[in-house]
Order: sequence, then structure tokens, then C-alpha cells
Amino acid sequence: MPNGTTPPGQYPPPGQYPPPQPQQPWGQQPQGQPQWGQQPPAGGYPPKKKSKAWIWIVVIVAVIFLLLISVVAVACFGIVKLGEKAVKTVQENSYTISHNGQTRLFWKGAETAADKQPADSLRDNVTLDRAQKVKHAIDDYHAANGNYPAESLVVPGGSFASKYVRGRWPLNPWTSTPMKATPHRGNYLYVLWDDGTYTLRVFTSEGEKDL
Repeated sequence: MPNGTTPPGQYPPPGQYPPPQPQQPWGQQPQGQPQWGQQPPAGGYPPKKKSKAWIWIVVIVAVIFLLLISVVAVACFGIVKLGEKAVKTVQENSYTISHNGQTRLFWKGAETAADKQPADSLRDNVTLDRAQKVKHAIDDYHAANGNYPAESLVVPGGSFASKYVRGRWPLNPWTSTPMKATPHRGNYLYVLWDDGTYTLRVFTSEGEKDL
């Protein structure tokens, strides 16, 4: 047999076994860990890096919250401004009459052509004189019925005017049209109060006067 070979069925003599082959590692050693068979380092393993995603989440939520607050604040500011403008508009375009704790509000609106004319004492006297016809009609209604007429009745035309006004319904000397219930020059306002009394206010170029 060739030198160094073993016949079949026989073991080689002692000392002639082939040297053991080095074992190949089957897995890769994890980084940051001690070699197999070694103790962990004295200071322990280095801490893992924490994720900072939660910080971004908090920042995004805070930004959204601030944006919502800004939108609500702007909306509220706009509502307040609109409310103030509406109140101012009502105040500028309304007229009130008060009596014993009661207040009535009338829409006035813009100035009429008669309001813009120069003051005229002669026309003012005519306005007061003609408004007396309305007052006499109101008092005649009370004498006949025991109470004063409703506000909706004291207007040009209708049964009240035809039955209780002496002659034709008075004309506004500034416009030559029938006097009507509005707070403008040459016209009047009639208010029936809860206590059974009334106010008949007439408007002239010098101001207003209750009859």
C-alpha cells in the first residue's frame, strides 16, 4: 500500500489521525456585543439611541393648535366688528320715543329731500297746524269708543281717516304729499302706550314737538 494510507477496515495507528479542521462560524457576531464566551463590559452595554419622532409629533400638533386658535380669534374679531357695525347702523338710522319706562324704536333711514331743505318757520307752523287735525281725530275716536285708536289705524286712508278726520287728510307742507307716520320733517309719529295714553310727535325744521 502506498505509504501513509490505511487499509480498508483498519484504523490508522495513533498519531496518524489527520489534524482537525478549523470550524467555520455559522453566524455573524452582533455588533456592540462581546465575543461569544466573554462577559459583558464592566460599564454595561452602550444605551440605544432613542427615536425623536415623538418630538416632531408634538411640534406638529402644537403648530396645528396655534393655527386653529388664530383662525378662531380672527373669526371672533370679525364677528365682533360686524356686531359693532350693525349696532352703529341701527343707532344712526333709528328713532326712539320713551314714556314711563317704555321705549319705542322706529326706523328712520337716510335723510329725505325735505330734511335737507333750509329751515322755514312758516312751513313749520303749517306742519303743526295740520297735525292738529290728526290729534282732533284721535281724541274724537276716544270720545266715541272709550279708548284711543291702534297705531295701525292712524294713517292716511282707511276707516279712521274717512270717519274721524275733518276734511281731507293733512298734507306735508314740505313735500305736498299726505303726512305719514315717519320721523322726518313735515310728518308725525303716533304711539299708543300700555297705560292707555298716547304720544303724537310732529317733526319740523326746528326740531320736534309733542301735541
